[in-house]
Amino acid sequence: MNACIDFGNTEGKIGLFQNSKLLEIIPISVSSEVIGILQSKQVKNIIICNVGKEQDSFVQELEMYFSVFQLTHETPTPIINNYASPKTLGMDRLAGIVGVKSLFPNEASLVIDLGTCITYDFVSEDSRYSGGIISPGMRMRAKAMSEFTASLPMVENFDSTDLVGDSTQAALQSGVVNGVKHELESTINAYKDRFGIFNTVFCGGDAVFFESQLKAHIFVRKEIVMLGLDRILTELTTNKTT
Repeated sequence: MNACIDFGNTEGKIGLFQNSKLLEIIPISVSSEVIGILQSKQVKNIIICNVGKEQDSFVQELEMYFSVFQLTHETPTPIINNYASPKTLGMDRLAGIVGVKSLFPNEASLVIDLGTCITYDFVSEDSRYSGGIISPGMRMRAKAMSEFTASLPMVENFDSTDLVGDSTQAALQSGVVNGVKHELESTINAYKDRFGIFNTVFCGGDAVFFESQLKAHIFVRKEIVMLGLDRILTELTTNKTT
């Protein structure tokens, strides 16, 4: 059993895999509970992707019980990474690219992760990755408007949003949702103008929210980062035993 641990900017979660099949996603609420959970699932190998706070003590504790790998810019992956500053590349972005290649191995793809930030990462049909775009996510935009003004409130509910907001609250909601929507549409079209045909894959917490709002054909694979982590871990452990 493989365990993929993803520490994001706002939350952590564990993906459990058996023979490359995702069996379960477990949110990490208390790190002290993780070892017991992993032991009960008979986990042998772990890979950690960390873009949030440092987890050094937690990793050291895991290493007492399991074979642990940390995803870094030096970790071997099945893609050609042409990013100019690989040390600063978010490892979740790298894992997402590997994940999309496991779904569409011989096709170009654009991975759009709609989380705390919105990231756009393009990989060519021959597995070459050069970079992408980073922009604020929905809640970051809402928080910025609230914190950098004197009287605008913080909005958190975006489930029902009309184009024309008939109150300050509704106008803020519309600004956030329609701003992201039009950004997504124009960015996807810009990539099509440059690269031609490719798969567009949404992941992250807000992926499902925007899937139905865009005219473009979209695949939603919320756990694509986990799929990439498992593929990397599988190759690492296979190479280690051969």
